[in-house]
Amino acid sequence: MGQNRFKNNNLEYYELTAPLAVSFVVAQRCIWNGIIFQTDHLNDITVNVYDNNIAAASARQIWPANYYVIGAQYNHVINTGGIMCHQGVAVLIAVAGGGTCSYQIAYNVG
Repeated sequence: MGQNRFKNNNLEYYELTAPLAVSFVVAQRCIWNGIIFQTDHLNDITVNVYDNNIAAASARQIWPANYYVIGAQYNHVINTGGIMCHQGVAVLIAVAGGGTCSYQIAYNVG
């Protein structure tokens, strides 16, 4: 289970990981509901998300390749509507210019 819980507009609860700063995996079968980002207000982020139980780009990609988040957007939310992940959710993230960001993965154990 996640570190925190989040209630959406339909009053459904999602599990949230603790705030993360590097590539991360929810290593269990689950429904991926989205990601919440906080940037450093300066550096852009490139994100790739896979149905995988390890942080590697070796499985089914479940979000458009090299999804780009503009660093000036301090808060950015991806809402997927629920994508079934059989292995888990692997998020590979890169921050341009040596900057920083944090993010949380929203999911339901499935």
